[in-house]
Amino acid sequence: MTYVIAPAYGVASIDNLRDELSSFNGVKVIAGNESVGYQVSATDKVLEKIKNTFDGKVTIDEFQLMKPL
Repeated sequence: MTYVIAPAYGVASIDNLRDELSSFNGVKVIAGNESVGYQVSATDKVLEKIKNTFDGKVTIDEFQLMKPL
């Protein structure tokens, strides 16, 4: 699955977020930056580890492509 992992509201940015996400086995960082967040590919099991590691510092949403009207 593809997700967007971004700093939570009130968190300006997380230093080395890309490197930390890449350090998880099975995570592929696709695009993004420190302040907006990253589009990543990960399994649900790895996603749970990411949630526990960052504990409220990030938001995680399922990535959805926008379709033109």
